[in-house]
Amino acid sequence: ALEITSSIIFYEQLLGFTKRFEFDDYAGLARDAIEIHLWLCEDSHIPKNTSCRINVKNIEGLYAEYQRVDVIHPNS
Repeated sequence: ALEITSSIIFYEQLLGFTKRFEFDDYAGLARDAIEIHLWLCEDSHIPKNTSCRINVKNIEGLYAEYQRVDVIHPNS
């Protein structure tokens, strides 16, 4: 699915994750000890009302890395 492919590219190229697996509408990516699973969802209510929390050490380094690739939301 195009949406999954676009998300995989974003996570790999901008956020430094590595794809572990990919199926039609489901994929898993990892970076260090973090593993994220992505799935295509037809119900827009679910992704609009879903979040996750990841505890990070050396947040300054990660913030600087993501700032360089311009993925920090303006409200961050």
